[in-house]
Amino acid sequence: MFQHILLMMNGCGDCDIDPCIGVLLAKSLEATVTGVYVAENFTAKEILDIYNPDDLKWAGAGNKQKEAMADAEKRRKDDASKPLEKTGILCASLGVPFESVYLTAESPADGVLKVAADKRCDLIVTSTHPHGLKDLLFDAMEAKALGQSKIPILCHHCG
Repeated sequence: MFQHILLMMNGCGDCDIDPCIGVLLAKSLEATVTGVYVAENFTAKEILDIYNPDDLKWAGAGNKQKEAMADAEKRRKDDASKPLEKTGILCASLGVPFESVYLTAESPADGVLKVAADKRCDLIVTSTHPHGLKDLLFDAMEAKALGQSKIPILCHHCG
């Protein structure tokens, strides 16, 4: 049935069940798993906070800002590595082929859909665990974007 499952890893840090659902499904179907974590592009405000234009008045400030941007990008990548590593370990323990992908995009949904198409995935597995109004609104916007997918999506609610 499904031979290549994409696991949307964004937000999985709060949920211990979340990656398991897709991995267990892949194991039962003898499918391959691609775990994807998509970091959104920095907003203009975040870039201004990192580069702080007031600091550019003194010599050497450009290097300081470049280092600050590199640190911000490293923190984002480190945040992504945790759920990807955890899922990779689980896949290895169950004998499920696994590949991890980290990228930046306009939104997690856009990135996931791009990777799903590039990797020729035939199922996207994601989860939701809203904790408040902001999360509910975010999930609704992402659901709308993911709803335009031609690839089936399995959304697991993990509470």
